This record gives sequence, C-alpha cells and structure tokens, in this order.
Amino acid sequence: MQKRGYFNVILTVNAVLLAALVWTQVSSAPLGRAAHAEPMLDIPNAGAQRLEMLRELQLLRAQLTVMAEFLDEGELKVRVVQE
Repeated sequence: MQKRGYFNVILTVNAVLLAALVWTQVSSAPLGRAAHAEPMLDIPNAGAQRLEMLRELQLLRAQLTVMAEFLDEGELKVRVVQE
C-alpha cells in the first residue's frame, strides 16, 4: 500500500507541474520574461564587398600601369641619400 500512495503523490505533482507549464505557455502574461533577440544592424552584403574589391583592384592596376610606363620610358629617377 505504501508504494501506491507514493505513486499517487508523484502523479499529482507531475499533473500540477504540467498544468502550470501549459498555463504559462497559453496565458497572455507568462511568469517569466520572454527573451528577444537584438536585430542585426549591419548585415554583410557579400556582393557589395566583392564589387568594392574589384574597384580597388582596377585602381591598383591603373596605378601599376602608370608606374610601369615610367620605368619603361626611363623617366623614373631614383636618388639614394644617407641622412
């Protein structure tokens, strides 16, 4: 008989806990505060990043072409000084 009484108590506790859990999920004012994720302010745009990299590479290529022309024409002069 002792086991049956313990079993009934455990079942009652489980039923009360389950009812409390369902009530907090269904009710409009839950017992705890709900956590909300912060919205992302800056979502990375991979396409825009690649476009910016391509523009930078084109600018670098143009500058390198100008430097190569100076070297080919002999207009670039280097002077080494010791301070």
